[in-house]
Amino acid sequence: MKRPELLRRLTVNFALVFLATLTVSAQSFSLEQVTSSPFPSDLVTTKRGDRIAWAFDAEGKRNIWIAEAPTFAARQVTHYDLDDGGELTDLVFAPSGNLIAYARGGEQGKNQAGEYTNPTSDPAGSKKEVWVVDTRTGRTTKIGEGEAPMFTATGDQVIWIRGGDLLTAPVIGGKERKLFEMRGNVSAPTWSPDGTQLAFASMRGDHSFISIYETRTNRLRFISPSVDRDTAPRWSPDGTHIAFIRQFSVPDTFSVDRDRMQPWAIWIGNARTGEASQIWRSGDADNDSYPGIQDEDFWQWAAGDRLLFSSERDGWAHLYSIPAAGGAVVSLTPGDFEVDSAALSPDRSFVIFSANKNDVDRRHLWRVDVAGGAEPLVAWELPPHAAERRTPVAANAASMPDDRITVLHLQGPIVFHPGLRVF
Repeated sequence: MKRPELLRRLTVNFALVFLATLTVSAQSFSLEQVTSSPFPSDLVTTKRGDRIAWAFDAEGKRNIWIAEAPTFAARQVTHYDLDDGGELTDLVFAPSGNLIAYARGGEQGKNQAGEYTNPTSDPAGSKKEVWVVDTRTGRTTKIGEGEAPMFTATGDQVIWIRGGDLLTAPVIGGKERKLFEMRGNVSAPTWSPDGTQLAFASMRGDHSFISIYETRTNRLRFISPSVDRDTAPRWSPDGTHIAFIRQFSVPDTFSVDRDRMQPWAIWIGNARTGEASQIWRSGDADNDSYPGIQDEDFWQWAAGDRLLFSSERDGWAHLYSIPAAGGAVVSLTPGDFEVDSAALSPDRSFVIFSANKNDVDRRHLWRVDVAGGAEPLVAWELPPHAAERRTPVAANAASMPDDRITVLHLQGPIVFHPGLRVF
């Protein structure tokens, strides 16, 4: 059979199957029901673990909800009543737990033309902006255009990113200012444990540096700068060292015939002297390429002075750990399955992860020690009829001495005890 004729028949057959599927589907639910299905996201918790918050999309109207100990009864704190495509992302609690900063607008920010999406064709246009909401009163305050908000240690200022710069303004609103002037674009800012130093990646095209901004001295420093791309800084619990990812010779421009191989390594730097050394390097096969950071807890400093990281070195997305001083890598989640999301325990000694282990069609929650040494244990097994996607966020043992875990599913969060099976 000639190729055009074969293609035509395949196209006709596909169209018939598609139309038949639509006919059957229309008898059970409508397109409006599908597009208005509720969906929660961006689950966060306070450091004390006494409050949780999340964004909830109901019929396209996106709002922030909160639940507080001891009952964790859910209540709505923002009241956006239009389906205008304004995503709510980057939720973060203030140190007091009484305020939540978030970004509202197109999740991806500006496109390559420097424009925001405008799904409603609003004549006034659209922006992505940082807001703060008071969890007690529901009062919202616009801080400024941008994304990725975070609070200072004292909780009286908000810091956020716009156009590659870090800006700051009072939580009550007011005049904004640049935190500092620096070449390149700021990425992945993170506070030191004492809240006096801000580590971040300074992106400069085909290379980047790990930088530290000292708030007390108003000074900038670098950690072992090179011609490679350094990203994703993580502070040690005592604030003396910074772990980061180094990608080697990453090109700044895309090519259709570019080799997708991206070797990478884990480096540890002294936060005071700026000296750093490599403790682990990936292999040279395609599976060893840098997988990115799909979940914040896929790359963290864990208990026992170990580093938790993800890799697809065996062909699957799995979690591993390695001593910060270097040494043998331990596979924490071996097997033919994918790890979807993860959360470290309050003391960072174990990790709860979501995966389709032993059940290819759905994800369950599993628990494993960061040092390895044993097979992962079931933390929560879903019944056959349950919703599939659940994203764990660890609650804090200070307020929850029984180490309860918050889980996000299609109807909202659930707080449970590890080891509980729900049937």
